[in-house]
Order: sequence, then C-alpha cells, then structure tokens
Amino acid sequence: MQQLNGHTSSVYSVAFSHDGTCIVSGSFDSSVRVWDSSTGAELQQLNGHTDRVNSVKFSHDGTCIVSGSSDKSLRVWDASTDAELQQLNSHTRNVNSTAFSNNDTWIISSSSEHSVNVWNRMHCGVFWTSTAKGWIISLLGQNRLMWVPPVIHEVLHHPYNTLIISQKGNAHINFQGCKLGTNWAECYILLLA
Repeated sequence: MQQLNGHTSSVYSVAFSHDGTCIVSGSFDSSVRVWDSSTGAELQQLNGHTDRVNSVKFSHDGTCIVSGSSDKSLRVWDASTDAELQQLNSHTRNVNSTAFSNNDTWIISSSSEHSVNVWNRMHCGVFWTSTAKGWIISLLGQNRLMWVPPVIHEVLHHPYNTLIISQKGNAHINFQGCKLGTNWAECYILLLA
C-alpha cells in the first residue's frame, strides 16, 4: 500500500490514467495533483481552480486531465505539464462530475444546478444540456429534443440512470412502441429510496 501525501485538505476525487502509470486527485485545497502510481511521487500540481475540486478524470489517450470544481468551471490540463489548456464555463453552480468520451473529443459534466452539459473540445462550447424545466436541448439552435416531466426530473440525474447523447452532435429518437402524452405515465413507476 502507498500513501500519496501533498494535499492540504480533504480529497474528493481520484482516478487512474488508462495505462495505470499515473493517478490524478482533486481536493478541497483547490488543487489537482498528478502522481506516479508505482512510486507515489508527485509529478504535477495543477493550480487554477478557486474552490474545491469535485471531479478529476484522465483522457483515454492519457494526454489530458479534466477537472470540475465548486468554482463552477471545468478545466482541461496537459497531463505532462502544469499547463491549463481550456477553461469551460456555463454552469451556474458546483460542477460535481466530469468525464471524457471514448475518442476524447467530448467532455460531459454535471452540476448542482440539475444540469448535464456535453462540451465539444474543438469548439469549446456546450452542445447539449438539460434544463430545470425538463427539456433536454441542443444549445446551438435551442432546439428541444426531449421533455421529461418536472416531477421526475430529479430522478433523471440519479446516478443509476444512463443518459446517452450522440457523439456526432445529433441523434434520432425512435418512439415506436412508446406511450405518448398522458399515457406515458403508464410506463413509469416511481421508486423512492
């Protein structure tokens, strides 16, 4: 067992690089740190967030790290240096979770404002988001894609639910066999924990 020491406050998130050689951690001390997984040596300290870091992830190719913070921002870092490559802002509350797509082109984030945003790294903008009123929309043209009744909107973002968004920027939804309108409620059973 190794202990990685360096953070000055509680650690909220940790992740391995996909090749297992490095570990990234995010802390209440507002820093992101990169560690050698075999020796425990601190390789990088990434500073820029102004509040606690709630989520950290390596890109699949191992070249970048994404972090989400209570300062309402996501930051993308070069994994081999301390360079901040991008700062992504659109959330209005804490960023709680972040992840890269398999091809590292997209970043997804969730927030305490009850939203999920999908970012295109090439364009540095939000492509998809969910709203508190129940719409899942594309921000490029404000086109509404799907509506979920507000009474179950909180359930939509439950950690055991899966939200799939096309990596190509558009998607087709097939409603064949679905219940629409007021009949839709027949398909849903609310389970309260």
